[in-house]
Amino acid sequence: MTSNANTDAPQSVATFAAGCFWSVELHFQRLPGVVDTKVGYINGHTVNPTYRQVCSGTTGHAEAVQVTFDSTVISYQDLVDKFFSIHDPTTLNRQKNDVGTQYRSGIYYHNDDQKDCAVASKKKRQKRPTPPHQRWWRSILHAVFGCIGDVVVVTEVLPAGQFYIAEEYHQRYLEKGGQCAAKGSTASVRCYGMSLACHPTACMMSSSSSTAAATPPMQDVATFAAGCFWGVELHFQRVPGVLDTRVGYTNGHTLNPTYKDICRGDTGHAEAVQVTFDSAIVPYKDLLEKFWSIHDPTTLNRQKNDVGTQYRSGIYYHNDEQKALAEASKATQQTHLHATALLPRIISSRDIVTEIEPAGVFYPAEDYHQQYLQKGGQCAKKGTTDSIRCYG
Repeated sequence: MTSNANTDAPQSVATFAAGCFWSVELHFQRLPGVVDTKVGYINGHTVNPTYRQVCSGTTGHAEAVQVTFDSTVISYQDLVDKFFSIHDPTTLNRQKNDVGTQYRSGIYYHNDDQKDCAVASKKKRQKRPTPPHQRWWRSILHAVFGCIGDVVVVTEVLPAGQFYIAEEYHQRYLEKGGQCAAKGSTASVRCYGMSLACHPTACMMSSSSSTAAATPPMQDVATFAAGCFWGVELHFQRVPGVLDTRVGYTNGHTLNPTYKDICRGDTGHAEAVQVTFDSAIVPYKDLLEKFWSIHDPTTLNRQKNDVGTQYRSGIYYHNDEQKALAEASKATQQTHLHATALLPRIISSRDIVTEIEPAGVFYPAEDYHQQYLQKGGQCAKKGTTDSIRCYG
């Protein structure tokens, strides 16, 4: 769908979960001012989940739609109102026949304004609980006629975590001819006539995709902080088996921080690099070895002339296996540093201060920071075998 909105206008992002993402996406696609939509999985604990994994209900992810919109044409409040109008926000982990935590109702905000709007909208729809002595007949009405007695909106309102884009066949599924797609632009959309917990068409596609998935790489994600992210990114780009890198800000407390915000040192974020890699070519432990080799993990909040908490040393794990490998690697590195200390009295100065924490929300940095050295920034004229030095 291409919107008539001015493409030069400021674009914002909103993320919602309201059951099966096929129809939720189509509802938002039909709104004037919506520039783009993506369906995917959000706010779970599994890295790069597949549709089958999400269907199992064990990943913690919700089926969600990420909406890019022109805020000069349609407001975030309008999107929230649409969200509440297209599903039942009072059913916990269920929309009609679709049952599971992946079908929960959720608004995932990207900044404080969105949070305030979402919280206020939820509160507005939350009716006062029925007094205990009246609940018995309310329950009967609900059971017999489907009426709602005590209206409790169960929609979760949480900060937007990592959004994993769903498989290509899920994108614009109804628009491309999937179930219920033959609806006019003004017709209502209903996808809940049968259980979509694992829709036959989707499962068939998922099976064929998994057969073909023997050829594509096994993608995993790793996140590291080791000082200025320009040089750190270039180091990892040069590692065989690394498929993609992004620089950004992680593990802080400010939503959507900018580079200027980070430079103040009060957002709590670290300059970090998110590495997508083929674990069949380069295992996570090899990335850890590269991480230790490219910076000084014994200097607190500092790498050479770059000083501040944003330049701290950190490993941000995405699963328990990464956590265990990171802790073991740190212990090995610490033993090595102490063993190679020239004098006993300087051993304490070689204590590793690298933090090992679960990966929080990762905010990609501004575009001009991405592949900065590769594009011709400071120190970029280095051969692939030359060391990289961005400090000083």
